[in-house]
Parts: sequence; C-alpha cells; structure tokens
Amino acid sequence: MHRSLWWLLIGLTILAGAGVMAWRNRASPARVPLGDGSELRVLKVSLGTNHVFSTEPIWKQCLRRVLPRALQGPLGSFQGQRFLTRYDSLVVWVDRFKASSGEVGAGSFEQPEALFAHGSVVKGRVQRLQTGAACLEFPSFARDARRVPLRVHDGSNVVAFAVDNPRPIQAARWTARPVPQTNQSLGAEIVLRNLRLESRQDAGGTFFQSHLYARGLGEARAGWMAWRLTAFDPLGNWTESNWTYSGSRLSGVLLLPPGDSTWKLLVEAQEYISAGFVSLPIPSTCRVLAPSRRAHDVGVRRLMVVGPGSYRIIDGVRADSLDNSEIAGRPSLDFSSVSGGTKTVLALTSPVPGILVISDADSESPLLRARLRDRLEGDGGRIFRPSGFVAATNSVNGVKQIARFFSPRLPTMATNLELEIIATLPPAEFLVSPPKR
Repeated sequence: MHRSLWWLLIGLTILAGAGVMAWRNRASPARVPLGDGSELRVLKVSLGTNHVFSTEPIWKQCLRRVLPRALQGPLGSFQGQRFLTRYDSLVVWVDRFKASSGEVGAGSFEQPEALFAHGSVVKGRVQRLQTGAACLEFPSFARDARRVPLRVHDGSNVVAFAVDNPRPIQAARWTARPVPQTNQSLGAEIVLRNLRLESRQDAGGTFFQSHLYARGLGEARAGWMAWRLTAFDPLGNWTESNWTYSGSRLSGVLLLPPGDSTWKLLVEAQEYISAGFVSLPIPSTCRVLAPSRRAHDVGVRRLMVVGPGSYRIIDGVRADSLDNSEIAGRPSLDFSSVSGGTKTVLALTSPVPGILVISDADSESPLLRARLRDRLEGDGGRIFRPSGFVAATNSVNGVKQIARFFSPRLPTMATNLELEIIATLPPAEFLVSPPKR
C-alpha cells in the first residue's frame, strides 16, 4: 500500500512538473523578420553561470528534473547543450525559422553584440549547435534594464532584437584608489603598477593593458608568475585575459562598457617556485630536499624526489626502502602518526618515479602542484607535468597536513632537471578608475 502511494506521488509530481513546463512553453518564441521570408526565433534566455538548453520532448525534460541521475539511464544521453561560464553571463539561443514551410535552418548568425543606452557596443561570443541553433553569449550587457537590446549579423544584414532581463540589478558602489596599488598574499606582495589603453589593428579594436608584478616579503624572493586578470564594472559586466606566462604585462584585455564607474580587477596568480636541480630519479632511491623560504611561506613542509619503489618515511626526513620485488598498479600513499602523535609515518608505494610534497592543509593554504623540467638557455627545454597524483592527510601536533605524490612522465635521459612547486595564490582585488579613452 505504501509503495503504491509512493509511486502515485511520483506520478503526480511528474504530471505537475510537465504541466508547469508546458505552461512556461505555451507562448511562441519571440520572432524577428529577416527579410527573406524567414525569422530569427529566440528559443531561450539564461542568466547565471550554469546554462542548459534542451532539445528533448517536454516529458523527457520533466523526467530529468525529478529523477536522480542514477535513474535516468533509460532516457538516453542528454540532447541539447549545457555549459558553465566563469561569472554571470546572459546566454540567448536563437535559430532561423521559415513559417511558410515550418523549416528550421542554420542561420549565419555572427558577431553578437550588446547595445547600451549611451550608444556603445560590446561584443559577445557565438557557438553553434548541430540542430542549427546558435548560442549567443554576453558577459557584458545592459544589466540594469528590463529589456536588453542586442543585435547579431546575418550575412550583410544586422538584426536587432531585445529580450527580457531575467534579473535586473542596481549598480554596486565602489571607490577607486590611485595606482600603483599593493595587496598581500601568502608572504608576497602583488603590485598593480598601471593600466593603459592599447590599439591593436591586428585584433581590430582597443584593449587595455595592465602591469603586474610580485615581490617577496623579507628575505624570501617570489618565484616567476603566471597571471590572469578579470575586470568587473559595478553592474557585474566582466571581461578577462588569458593566462599570461611570459612576463608581468597582461595585454589584449577587452574593454568593459564605457563610463566613469570604478572597475574591480580580480587578479589570479600562479607562482612557480624553484626547488633546485635534481637528478633523474632511479629505483629504490629517495632524495630529501630542503624547501626554500618562499616554498615554506606557501605551506610546503617536506619535499622529496622519489624513484620507483616502496618506502617508509619517518617525519619526512628519513626514508627506508622496502621490498621492491613486486610493484605494480597505481601509486598508493598512507599518512599516519605514531608515538602519541609526535612522529609521522608515510608509507609510499609507486611503480613510477615522482615528487612527494608534504604541506599544510588549513583553509588558507594554496593549491600546490609540482613538476620537473629541463632548464635550458632562453627558458627552453621540455616540461614534465604530472599525469596525476595521490594524496593522504594527517594531523601533526594538531596541525592538519596533506601529502601529495605527483608522478610526471619522465624520459630515460634528461639534463639540467629542475623541480618546481606551483602555488595557486588567493586572488587579489584592486579598485581602479578605468583607463582614459
């Protein structure tokens, strides 16, 4: 009886959900004439970071909403598109429709643009679906307007249309500070020296360039840095750079909508800290390295280069090689304490060489990785990134620590092999005035 009631409730839930979805979809899509007897149809509008567009029947969409993922096997693979954006973006799916024949075709929709009240235009991005629909993505748009004006290029024609704003907002209140500005992060200072405009004819527009650098506090010297910058205006419009690995200047960052409002710059940094030069690891050998002052600042407590084998490592400084006659499978790691918690024992078994990093594991500790590379002239040489890692945690004198074993794919021969620790630093924020146009 209870089971029958349970299935009845499930059935009613599905029917109710289907009714709600049918009501939501009862209105025909917004349409804009294209001049050749066809129309641009607005199929869906999404605002946020998680975007989903389904081409499945209504009943199947409803079932996916109410059924756990483990029970969705009979529904088959998802039909449609789903993706994430790093920050809130407006996403609009459109297609070309011919009412006279009911034909749905692939429009040549290119160069999506968001329009603003002061007459400026900010470019968006476009993706294409196999169904012929186009996905238009706008990190910047009129977020404070109830209707969002947009346009897209269809061949030689420019098609203007507007969509309802799912969530109009008010601008935040920020106060800019003069540059240079400095923020502290894990024993280092992140310095924003300046911002300036640059016109790039090869890229067909005007961008802004920032100059960033890091310096260690005290005697510790910061490693070389990789940067990524995201700029926000008070409405939440955003633009970002790619990761830059070749210096302190971040070039080619698209401009936000024009205005005098303060910008917030969010700077992400990855610091590459040298741990010195090492030999190619050989079986049954474990070399203990002394972390540098800067590595210690980012939480590294013990560091070892390990050849294939089985090891019992005491307090991260003494490594005993065990029976290595039968080692197969994947690396394994166990981290524990003995002698009333005053000593640590780390058991490591690996059929491949690797790097063992023991670090703090509190909420302020950065994400750490390790790699080896050939250090040749002109910053050349091969880079040996880990194909994966295993990890184990332990509490040492009340302090939580984590041991990670990274296993890069190494050649049989390598010279000038340098070990690097890669620390992902907490983001730094700067409030600045926009560069003058």
